[in-house]
Parts: sequence; structure tokens; C-alpha cells
Amino acid sequence: MENLFAITSPGLESVLEDEVRALGFKATPEQGGISFQGPEGSLRRANLWLRTANRVLLRLGVFPASDDQAFLKGVRAIPFARYLNLNSGLDLDVHIHRSALKSGKVTALTRMALKAPPKGQGTPVPLQVRVVDDLCTVSVDTSGELLYRRGYRQEVSHAPMRETLAAGILRLAGYRGEGPLWDPMCGSGTLPIEASWMSCRRAPGLNRTFAFEQWPNFDPALWAAERQAAKAGEASFASASDSPISGSDINGGALGTARRNARRAHLTAEIEWQRQGIATVKPNPGLLPGLLITNPPYGIRVGEKAELQTLYQQLGNTLATSFRGWRAAVLVADPALESYLRLNIETAFPVENGGISCRLLVGRSAISR
Repeated sequence: MENLFAITSPGLESVLEDEVRALGFKATPEQGGISFQGPEGSLRRANLWLRTANRVLLRLGVFPASDDQAFLKGVRAIPFARYLNLNSGLDLDVHIHRSALKSGKVTALTRMALKAPPKGQGTPVPLQVRVVDDLCTVSVDTSGELLYRRGYRQEVSHAPMRETLAAGILRLAGYRGEGPLWDPMCGSGTLPIEASWMSCRRAPGLNRTFAFEQWPNFDPALWAAERQAAKAGEASFASASDSPISGSDINGGALGTARRNARRAHLTAEIEWQRQGIATVKPNPGLLPGLLITNPPYGIRVGEKAELQTLYQQLGNTLATSFRGWRAAVLVADPALESYLRLNIETAFPVENGGISCRLLVGRSAISR
């Protein structure tokens, strides 16, 4: 069995828990993420399919470690050679909490037990050692690059949103890949692209590589079959009439970036892009109400507050007129700007975007004109 831990961003724990359960695993919430267990190969499936995880760790061993000798005994009992090529060296991440063990000594003991060279050929193995209340957990990163790196976003606009956060707020807003969706300030297009991948059931890890592919026990044939099965299971896109996905922005440069990112995501005709300002954007005639979701500017720099008040007022007016009847989900960093949207807020989710504390406001327009 594989004991795994998926790390996510603050505020997305409940979404990740739902994702893990949807893959057929029993999920246990822990600080910073979700732990789960599955048969051999579960780590491949988790990396391939989890949209809101930042990385997936394989827990190699959990053992009591009240002193140096107990720690050394526990580390030596772990079958590292099955998973790791230690000739490339170790990249150790050691954290000690409420224990007599010292970080420097734990690092030295780990290197001694594994007989790993200080430096080796290739990428060092990222090994995580956590000791809390004399209980040690040794884990290895299975993902490599953070999982938000899907492979399509090679260009970004100002203040980009990570793909994992975009997928998370889509789920928090109730989006499940069905119904019309519009981002009226789409920037580099991350929200419409992630929504499109949800709609066609595209595995988010399909077009990238992972750290586990370099392990001694890696089976290329099994991995190729798993990726092929994921690709074969993609649905034909249902955007023709009842579930269109659209992105608009007043900035032509940002819109060009969004289009190129969509092409790299193998979405050529699935998203409708429009160059429109927030005050003039409107859905196509006859389109049924859906979800308007957006990540407007935050106004971190001095002097932007007045401009943002106008922008948020325009967004509130557009919701009340052109998008009357639509649900809205808006990521807001400044509570003072929330009232300008004039939303009847049904739910507010605390999340972080790039280290900035935000609230995802979900509701409907409170005014009709």
C-alpha cells in the first residue's frame, strides 16, 4: 500500500478532500492537506488527476524517535532503494517540533544512514523529515515541479493566478463542468482554461512529467497505459449551445496571451474570447444564465484605490444588468471594495492568492435596473 499526503493552498482543503474521495480514496484532513492510502500506483493517479493539490508526498515511514538511536533505527528500516536513486544526492527538508532531537543532528544521521553523497550526478532526491512530539515521518516528493505547472501557461499577464487556485475557486463556486461560464477580466485565461479542462474531463497532469518517473521502480509501460486511458476518457466538448465558456478583457495584450495559452492547452475552439471592457461586456442573446467568475485587480499599490472603486462599481452594474440572473463568484482582497459589487452574498470562502489573503464571494446581484 502507498501512504500519500497531498498538499494544497490555504482555503482549498475541502475541495482537495472532495477530489481525493472522487478518485476512490478514503481522505483524512490534516494540517496543510489531505492524507490518503491506496494500492501501488495510487501516487501516479493522484499526480495525474488532482487539480487543486500543490504536490503529492509518499510517506515512506512513520516511527517513534525520542532520541538519536531510535531515529537512526527507524530510518534504516525504510526500503529507500525501491523508490530512490540516492547516488544523485539528497535535498533534505528537516523540521523538528516539540522534540529533544536537533535539526542538524537529524540531517547528519539521515545522510549517514542512507550513505548518500553530499552531491551526486543528476537532481538530488527531495526528502522530507518531520519530527513532531517524538513521532517521525519521512516522505519523498513524487511530483517534482509544483502541480500548478500544467504545461500550457508559458506566458502570463499582470498578477497571474496559479492553475491550482483557479481550479479550486471554480469548485468552491459550484462549477462542475456544466453550464455557461464567463470571466470578464480573464487576463492570461487561467480560469476559462481550467473550466474547459473540467468540462471535457481533461486530466491536469497529462502533458507534464513527474519526479516518480525517475525512480528505480518506475514502469514506463504502466504509466503510458494510464495516460492513454485518461486521454481516451476525455469527453467531446459540450460548448456548442448550452455550456459555452467565455473570457473577455479590455487589454488586447492579455487577451493574446490567453489565446496562446489556450492553444497550448489544446483548446482551439472551445473558449470564446472577446476584447471588451467590464462596463460593456454582455453574454450572447438567448444564452441561459450561468456563472460569472473573475479575479479583478486588488489595488495593492498606493493610489489605485479610487480606480478600483470605479472598476468594482462597473462590475456590480454589469452583474445587475447584462448578467441579470447569473450567479457570481468574485475574488476580493480588500473588504472595503466588497460593497461596490452590490452582491447578495450566499457564501464567502477565505483563500490565499500569492500570499494575499482574499475572500471568494459567491452570490447574485442585489439590484436590478
